[in-house]
Amino acid sequence: MSDEEKPKPSNRLKQGEKLTPLGYHMRVGFHPEIRLDRRRGPEFTKMLGEIFDPSESKLNSESWEFVEPKGQSPNCFISVVVEQTNFQFHICMPEHGKEWYETRFKMLMKRFREFFSPSLIMESSVMINGLLPVDGDARTFLAGHVARIGGTRVAPFGRPIQLFGIRFFFPPFASKGKTKKAKDITTDWSLDLKIESYLEDPTKAYLQADAAWPKPTKWDNAAEERILKQLGTVSDYLDKNIISFLLQSSDDKPGSIS
Repeated sequence: MSDEEKPKPSNRLKQGEKLTPLGYHMRVGFHPEIRLDRRRGPEFTKMLGEIFDPSESKLNSESWEFVEPKGQSPNCFISVVVEQTNFQFHICMPEHGKEWYETRFKMLMKRFREFFSPSLIMESSVMINGLLPVDGDARTFLAGHVARIGGTRVAPFGRPIQLFGIRFFFPPFASKGKTKKAKDITTDWSLDLKIESYLEDPTKAYLQADAAWPKPTKWDNAAEERILKQLGTVSDYLDKNIISFLLQSSDDKPGSIS
């Protein structure tokens, strides 16, 4: 097929696609503040060996960091960071499904509680970032079809646009049903969402979802189970609500902004 016969790209999100994750990041803030004694670091490292294989560690009085590199890329790793008031679990360029990391995060929370004995969870958060393929140029998709900013609107810039993005912040909210059949809705988490064209490949859209649960609670088994579900909550919201929003973009035919 010649170049003239090839169909023109639609500059839209591809139907049926799901987010390809680039990273999962989970964080739990706690009370009381812990003392990080380097002499206890090897003992905690041994406990982490039941969860993953940390081959690199940095121990000081302010933070402990444990890293397991994956593959040849420095951007591909699993890490645990423990600070005086929080701990974090990072997965960059995941090789397994989300459930595999949820299992290890559950083990990490239990081992952390056994080792440091925190009494309260002050807050928790989840960040997911990933890519969505676009049939054409993600800049034109986001600017023209989603934000409805056509090619002529950006002419005053007088220069090409390398990246285009939009940002939303969704606070926690409660909605009371207006009829007997309508259910009350309570969402106890906030979401800071960025949707951008991907600098490394403009045929993809980059999503970053940073969700937070700010309400303090007693640290017990029930709290761990609730926190364990948060990664799935954010992942489902992206796959269902956010992708649905992007698929309903305008039928206008905007000019390119690239």
